[in-house]
Amino acid sequence: MGAAIRELHEETGVRSASLLGHTEEWVAYDFPADAARNKKGWIGQKQIWFAMRFDGEESEIDLTGHGDAEFDAWRWGKLSEAPELVVPFKRSAYEHVVRAFLKFS
Repeated sequence: MGAAIRELHEETGVRSASLLGHTEEWVAYDFPADAARNKKGWIGQKQIWFAMRFDGEESEIDLTGHGDAEFDAWRWGKLSEAPELVVPFKRSAYEHVVRAFLKFS
């Protein structure tokens, strides 16, 4: 849990969040053969995903607070919209997470 909060803060600036739950299993995806990260020898990722509720003010959100931003923008939206917003090779992983987190919506 501590690592998830640290990662949330590093990528978004958010500290004010409450844990709702997490996926019961690892969620994996493979990088396409031509992906930039694949040149480092990685073939994919597997992760446990955490659902959190944002308890702060929007002014807390800062995508550049820790140097290089991993995201260029943010917006509020429905979880069900997320799979259509990511690169195609991650889409099935996001669909899995949406199904796993339906109980929190």
